[in-house]
Amino acid sequence: MYRSIQGCRAIAAFLVVLHHLGTAVSSPKYFGASAFALPFSFGDSGVVFFFVLSGFIITWAHVADFSKPPRVLAYLRKRAVRIYPSYLIVFAAVYLLALAVPATRHAVPHDFATLLKTLALIPQDPAVVGGSGAPVLVVAWSLQYEICFYTLFAFFILNRYLGAAVLLGLLANASLCHFDSCGFPRIFFANYFFVLFGVGVIVALAGRCSFRLSRPVSLAILSAFGFLAFALLETTYGQDSIATDRRLIYGSFSALLIYALIQAEDSGHLNVRNRWIPLLGDSSYVLYLIHFPGVSILCKLLVFLGARGAAGALLAFPLIFFICVGLAVVFHVFVEKPLLRLLSNKQKVRSVPVLPETGSGAAIPPHDGPQAAT
Repeated sequence: MYRSIQGCRAIAAFLVVLHHLGTAVSSPKYFGASAFALPFSFGDSGVVFFFVLSGFIITWAHVADFSKPPRVLAYLRKRAVRIYPSYLIVFAAVYLLALAVPATRHAVPHDFATLLKTLALIPQDPAVVGGSGAPVLVVAWSLQYEICFYTLFAFFILNRYLGAAVLLGLLANASLCHFDSCGFPRIFFANYFFVLFGVGVIVALAGRCSFRLSRPVSLAILSAFGFLAFALLETTYGQDSIATDRRLIYGSFSALLIYALIQAEDSGHLNVRNRWIPLLGDSSYVLYLIHFPGVSILCKLLVFLGARGAAGALLAFPLIFFICVGLAVVFHVFVEKPLLRLLSNKQKVRSVPVLPETGSGAAIPPHDGPQAAT
């Protein structure tokens, strides 16, 4: 994968962590330091970048598989291996910890149907299960969108016309929900997050064209500056002061940035050699999964140890951030990476008699979203 994009993926994950960390540190039940909430209030924009990046990577790797049904099982296996092993491990750890603590035991699902849908990352109605619609791991709501996008792409691999028909159905549903209220699950599939995936698809298709930018690095700098300038604007004046959906603005700058970076590296205008960048980028999915429960646990621990007020927050903020990043890197190196290697090797062994390795998608990176993503 392009190293510059891996760096952006790591930064996007950091923004999400800082966003949730700032919210936690400012909470009265922890440190009550409200000043920490504002600087990274825009950090959820990192999820937007992950969605655009996911659309780009899946299309870049699999657009050649359209209307080739024999390849759909290999595609689905690869997607499942990228998403589920780390998710299930983190989910199990958080779920068992919540059951062990009387104060949180009631907050996790106990009925089999809800638990099964949660494990499978099937979209659920927030009005029924509460919160973000993803019990136990709050951030897993974004993985539900990832799974739906992967499924849509699978329809295109089965048959491009079947995929187009499903896509038209989604667009029709979104249009109807825009002009009239609709409930779950229709409202889920009408969300603008699917537009962000589509933006990533467009970037991948544009990147495969013969057109080349004369100054891709300049466009990358301008795109990053635009992203940060809009973040400063909404941080200063409030998110409600912007009439346009903020996700579309962040998504547009993310798309331009990705497009410029792939052209910059392909043309040799940009050569990233730092070995830490790929490691942090590859660890971003685990960081996304573990940081939310990690922030909560570490805040409770520091408060228990006596950290209080602004001074405690000043200590907790950088300490918790670096602990979360460090744990994610360790988990990736010693758990996730060996597990992915093991499962990928098993896939290749089983697939040889039926579907020889064609090379399509061979450059798929370890992760592509909040798995990104988000």
